Amino acid sequence: MNFILLFAMTIFLSVIVKLEKDAAKNVVSIHNAQIFFINFILLWSGGISLLHQLTHGQTIVYIAAVIITAGALYIEPSVSFLIYFTSHLIFSVLLPNFQKSPDLLFGIYLNTTSLVIMSFAISYTRYKRQEQDFKNRKIMQENSDELKRINKELEEANKKLKIISQYDGLTGIFNRHTFDTKIREEWNRCKRHSMPLSLIMADIDHFKSFNDKFGHQAGDNCLKLVAEILSECAKRSSDVVARYGGEEFVILLPQTERERAYDLAEKMRKRVEELNITISLGVNTTIPSDESSVREFIKNTDKALYIAKDKRNSTEVY
Repeated sequence: MNFILLFAMTIFLSVIVKLEKDAAKNVVSIHNAQIFFINFILLWSGGISLLHQLTHGQTIVYIAAVIITAGALYIEPSVSFLIYFTSHLIFSVLLPNFQKSPDLLFGIYLNTTSLVIMSFAISYTRYKRQEQDFKNRKIMQENSDELKRINKELEEANKKLKIISQYDGLTGIFNRHTFDTKIREEWNRCKRHSMPLSLIMADIDHFKSFNDKFGHQAGDNCLKLVAEILSECAKRSSDVVARYGGEEFVILLPQTERERAYDLAEKMRKRVEELNITISLGVNTTIPSDESSVREFIKNTDKALYIAKDKRNSTEVY
């Protein structure tokens, strides 16, 4: 009998090893092989215990097999019930043929049946717990995937919001808030390296009258056209073109000398004039230091613009 068990275990292990080489594809086959092996173990152990009734009347092998199989593998309750019921029914039907003592028969029936019921309960509990754990892991995985998706969407939305918050909604160039940030950054950088920093402030001449006469849509188109020309003229990656407010624009030019800043301002003025629109520009250049400030720099540029606005269609340098 031991040889039969050893032979069966060898066959079973060989089959399992072969199937597990492609476990994902052979899930059902592996499961069926396990069920077949459990059936065999219970029937084999039942047969051993029946033979033992002819000598010393022990059922320890059958009982051990019933308990071990309950804790060894996870099987669906319906299948587990069928396995235990079938094996125990066969064992119970054959038992009187091997055990003639009524007292021993009653004790064996009582003990083995109780242990079979207990083993089924253990198998059932373990399977349900495993099933619930699997469901919980699946829910957690789904929640994790959903959370990752939401976080990714939120990250993309934040990126879009950050980009949107940097630009003027009408003209598509930087807004006042972004300009305030950029000028501080460039001020500090030019200050560290003692480099010149230039600023141009531009204002559309008679814009209010134009807006009142031709309407807000025409005024918006005018602002867009001017912003486009200013951006085309100040096209270095370090240049910053922004809408400062209303019909006023600012152009920040890092590492730019006064002469070049003036030439660029004049280029902008002439380009805009080709559209039958005129602008006034104020130009200021400085090398940032501890004795100066961003606020003073902007204020002085605005003074130059104020003088240019008196003349209209002109460029003034502070």
